[in-house]
Amino acid sequence: MNHRAGCGKPPFYPENGKKRIWILLLCFFAGVFFNPALAQRKRMDGSADKQENHLAPADSFVLHSADLRMILDRLTGLPYMYYFNGTGIRGENPDSCITAIICRSVSRSFLTLPLHPVSVKTISGHADLLFKAEDHGRTAVSFHLKYDLTGSSLIVSQQQIKERSGYELIETSLPDLVSVREADGPGWVADAGRGGGGTLVDLRNAAAYQSPESGFFGKIGYVLPVAIVGTDKLACAMEVSAFMDGMKVEITGENGHRQAGMGTVQTYRVHGGRYYNMNDGMSWISGNSHTPNLVVGQISRCRLDFVGDFDHNGSVNWLDGAKLIAERMPVIPTKYFNDKFVYLIAGKNKTEPEPRTTFAQSEKLIHDIAELTDFAPQVAFVSGWVYDGQDTGYPSEDKVNESLGGYRGLLHLMKTGRNYNANVSVNTNFDDAYRSSPLFDSSFIARRPDGKIWKSRSWDADTSYIVGMAKYMQRLGPQRIGYAVKRYGLHDAILVDALSWFAIRNDWDPAHPASGYKNLISGRYRIITEFLKYGIHLSSEQLRYPYIGKMALSADGAGGGDAFASNKEMIPLIATIYRKSAIWGSGDFPKNDVPDNLFWNCRPMPWFNDSTDRESITDLFYLTVLPYNRIHNHRVESYKRIGDSSVIGLSGNIQMAVNWRNHDYAVVVNGIKIAGNEATVCSLDSNRIAFYSRNSGQLTAELPAGWNPDALVARVLTVDRRKPVRVEIRQNKITVSVLPHQPVIVYRSEREADRHRP
Repeated sequence: MNHRAGCGKPPFYPENGKKRIWILLLCFFAGVFFNPALAQRKRMDGSADKQENHLAPADSFVLHSADLRMILDRLTGLPYMYYFNGTGIRGENPDSCITAIICRSVSRSFLTLPLHPVSVKTISGHADLLFKAEDHGRTAVSFHLKYDLTGSSLIVSQQQIKERSGYELIETSLPDLVSVREADGPGWVADAGRGGGGTLVDLRNAAAYQSPESGFFGKIGYVLPVAIVGTDKLACAMEVSAFMDGMKVEITGENGHRQAGMGTVQTYRVHGGRYYNMNDGMSWISGNSHTPNLVVGQISRCRLDFVGDFDHNGSVNWLDGAKLIAERMPVIPTKYFNDKFVYLIAGKNKTEPEPRTTFAQSEKLIHDIAELTDFAPQVAFVSGWVYDGQDTGYPSEDKVNESLGGYRGLLHLMKTGRNYNANVSVNTNFDDAYRSSPLFDSSFIARRPDGKIWKSRSWDADTSYIVGMAKYMQRLGPQRIGYAVKRYGLHDAILVDALSWFAIRNDWDPAHPASGYKNLISGRYRIITEFLKYGIHLSSEQLRYPYIGKMALSADGAGGGDAFASNKEMIPLIATIYRKSAIWGSGDFPKNDVPDNLFWNCRPMPWFNDSTDRESITDLFYLTVLPYNRIHNHRVESYKRIGDSSVIGLSGNIQMAVNWRNHDYAVVVNGIKIAGNEATVCSLDSNRIAFYSRNSGQLTAELPAGWNPDALVARVLTVDRRKPVRVEIRQNKITVSVLPHQPVIVYRSEREADRHRP
């Protein structure tokens, strides 16, 4: 049974009605006339009207750092006001209150209780607030909420949790750690939602909004747990860095009185009484009286950064906060994939009578791509290669599907791939296990909240069971990795399906309980490190926050905006913050949608098979991959919306623009347009320039310094031959006539052209 309670009054308020009223009146007048925090607020804001009837707390305390002044409400334990460089931004709302969910084991029930600090200790820029949740007058759980100021940053953490026998702390909700209101000036909020690339909302025109919950991850900001709120004078960026903590962004109020706030849900245990999506195609599963409330195992933590005109461009906006966070994001863990053309080859599906692509056909595909891209480096992940095909046989990897060409055929493909500058690797899966496997053992299968074995769904006629990753990687997982690397001669790269998609996955096994965090640290991360022992870089499916700095490449990614309010503007929030940290595939748009790919910083990892149209492959490579590789490593320096166009300025004197009305785009490097109007003119290296278009016409490039006009040659690339083509050179410009979807490479010399022949 779930019990809920409002914020109510602090437990130390007197119950006698008259006495209580007199004390409240005395506190009110004391706050109005003698409270230094309110006097400071009036001096800073210039008007009590801006308080929107929210007076300074009657009992407050102040924390200082070198750059930040923070006023906290002693009765609620929440921030009331922040001052940075003489400018204020709000904290709590008038009805804000910290609440906690606790579990009472006797007659199993979950209680939602309002909390107020029992004691407050402060030292300089640090505060330690003790909270106690009571049940029938007895302390059930207690914890310390810590505020730590350093420079212009505030870290909020939950520590020293104590639970009385028979009680467990589930989570604590901290609403409105920072908020902005229409009365404060032109307010706004920027957010990536639950998988969008980024959205900006003007508070004056915003609709009511509350950040949605995911069926798989709840309140977790699993792609980018960052939100930014601000005015034209000051911004605050919040990063919820604890992987299983929730992120709360909310817009409330009527016209003229709207407000936007952001807060967090600090998760200590996984709620054993909630319903969870098991990804089995059936109804959600709830826990029972025996379901453990899994201890997360990671300290709850979020960080607030206050920033003015961070980039010194004369204005304060979302980009100031995004740049600040981008600076502390980890660099990409490997540059191996930076210059690669990466894709999957669809092999065999069990439900289909014939393979989509045999190993012999895969060799032909790799050959064709090499010829059409002038032998650009490739990484080809073969899928559907074990047992009966895609999504069968795991965790066993000893049998190669015979209809594709068998074990010898796979080894031959991997060997011949080197002739085409290609690393042929495999797409495997550690999350799903199948009873068809001789290695299947229910002891390493995860358990659902109701205690039953975690049976998932049939992906390709075989029903999968979900692996409990922490227990699997204690012994069996590392053995499997070592076996596969040796048996198939794997090197440099592998794709592990689903590993990053479900970054957080709990295991309610009573014998081996593991929160999503434990499964991540002890299981999923260990898969990455085990492969790295063999020099193999792991990639997986989706872009996820816990994998930033751990995994360089995701097959899928974030793009498009999250529909979280009216009058929204799409902004490249994720593309700004993660740009130096990872490479990810396209979002909710086609792989050959060039403007969206470039705007959202996506480099698709498509599926190819024997029948894939080669023109679609060259379109992807020349129109998206080449420009992307040229601009990807450059940080975002500016962003502006001009009419129907979005313009991103990058370091290195690069500008990228998209017109959303006609879907045109342009990439300009040092004043020279290298991509746009469905065409690309871009150098491959210092000795080659690629010319490509979806339409017939003439394309022009600057003659590079040091090139001899009389020595250069050009070739049209096809899958079976290279045809010389005429080049015109006038006024230090190279002009080439191109046909649709036919790449032309201009070489510095005949010798360079010969170097790139098979």
